[in-house]
Amino acid sequence: MQDLIILTVLLLIFAAIVIVYLFEISTGFVFFTLSILFLLTGLIETKEFLSSFFDETLMTIVTLIFISKGLEYNRLTEVFRNLLLNGTKRYVLFKLNVFSMVYSMFVNNAAVVSTMIGILRGRYKYQRPFLMSISFASILGGMLTLVGTSTNLIVNNLKMKSGFPSWNLFDFFVIGIIPATVGLIYLAKVPLQLFDEADTDLKDKSSIFEVHVSPDSKLIGKSIEENGLRNLKKIFLGEVVRENGELVSPASPTHIIQKNDRLVFVGDKEDILSVGILKDLVVLDTDSRYLLKNVNEVIVSDESDLIGLTPKNAQFRARFNAVIISIRRGDKVFYKNIGEETIRSGDQLTLVIGDDFNKSYTNDLSFVHLEKKVETNGMMSSILFLVFFICILILNLFGLLSLFKGTLLLLVFAFLTKIISLNSLRAEIPYNLIMTVGSAFVISVVLKNLKAPELILSFLLPYLLQMPVFISLFLFFIFVIFLTEFVSNAVAAGIAFPFALSLAQGLSTATEPFFLVTAFGASASFLTPFGYHTNMMVFSIGHYKPSEFLKLGLPLTIAYVVFVYVSILYKFDLYVSF
Repeated sequence: MQDLIILTVLLLIFAAIVIVYLFEISTGFVFFTLSILFLLTGLIETKEFLSSFFDETLMTIVTLIFISKGLEYNRLTEVFRNLLLNGTKRYVLFKLNVFSMVYSMFVNNAAVVSTMIGILRGRYKYQRPFLMSISFASILGGMLTLVGTSTNLIVNNLKMKSGFPSWNLFDFFVIGIIPATVGLIYLAKVPLQLFDEADTDLKDKSSIFEVHVSPDSKLIGKSIEENGLRNLKKIFLGEVVRENGELVSPASPTHIIQKNDRLVFVGDKEDILSVGILKDLVVLDTDSRYLLKNVNEVIVSDESDLIGLTPKNAQFRARFNAVIISIRRGDKVFYKNIGEETIRSGDQLTLVIGDDFNKSYTNDLSFVHLEKKVETNGMMSSILFLVFFICILILNLFGLLSLFKGTLLLLVFAFLTKIISLNSLRAEIPYNLIMTVGSAFVISVVLKNLKAPELILSFLLPYLLQMPVFISLFLFFIFVIFLTEFVSNAVAAGIAFPFALSLAQGLSTATEPFFLVTAFGASASFLTPFGYHTNMMVFSIGHYKPSEFLKLGLPLTIAYVVFVYVSILYKFDLYVSF
């Protein structure tokens, strides 16, 4: 009976991974639902379930994300960023990668990549050689410290709960610095050779055109909805420009069409002939650069509750006072039947917005705002905030202050000095991350309580015991890397850790190397855009194909595996078994 329960649990976890990967439903939602199922069936006690979602490590991850927001608005960071884009293209790429890597050692890498995107959009027209490289550099940098990525904190938490001592702040540095350095050298040259300099302007100008409402048009005196312009299938009405120059944006269904109005549509010009009522309108030969005045561009974040919904089902217009005129997904763009297109994480939305959009939804976690103008804090408060943060890291390094207590103190300081406002934090609570990390802890507890790793390894140990330990370590490393390409790094770490512990104990060898390859493997997402949130952030902006991640990421993954693996072997003297 126990074996049947274990098999069922493993199949449910596998099914959840397949659902997330194939249907691109929110990872947090899918695995939180699975966690609820485990709770209801008694596979985890209520106390263990609640402690997973109110865990100190999870709260530390959340507070570090909030602190990242304070650093994003830091005047010193702003000054330093302005120095990055001077020099030759290769030198600029190298500086961007170094900055992303070092910054990600202490700051949430999603915030780092978001900052880099803003810099490039303001100063560089061509982005393809830069964006994927920056994402990869931030991943490499995050692996150099305990706080650089949530993966390290998650594995450290599971490690402590299993009775092992905690890692220190820079325990990962010795293992990660060589692969990070090799990665920097690789990323400073290859992206410029691999990617063309295609214009990555988000507006698909060929799909925007303008028509004139003649004085005798049948549309005059009736609303947009009454004229049947509300739910056109092949073209979309974005804005209306009145004869006196007044702009109606986005075009409301109740707006009354007047003579000499100019209607700005999105879609193929040829498709206008398929709409009978529009046949008497004159298509103007207007340069598309001068159309659509109130346009904003955003990326759907992995925290968004829009994922898996269509704009129509999400009531997008009513909720945000904005309408989607195109969706870009990697190198593909959709501007027909937008209302029926399912929204996915990483989608780049081109919006026609109302006047209150930027004010009301700048801090909405549904989006990464590409047009966001960051107002930095004053120089003195910026210096104090940065010094406070460094002091916390130093105190933690010497074991004098826990990260959670330190980050809470820093947040209180940020509130008192108005570096961070309570209102902005309330809007930026990372619910999806909380559900994902909490679910990772639940899955790890369930697997451990059922002794599922022991059952599976009982079939493999007779073969593994005949091999040197370093081969088992390598095979497990590859397994974790493969797993993290199909599911989030947090869930990959939660699934892999119980197996790492059981495998090390079954082989009667040190557990530390297996814990380290779990952490390093779970963050090694360089092969697809889907395994890591920063990859998804740049996927659509750079107009990348999934295969292009493989082209740039495969050599990097091979180098990463080799140097991390050799570093671990050397550190723990496992090379002597060669």
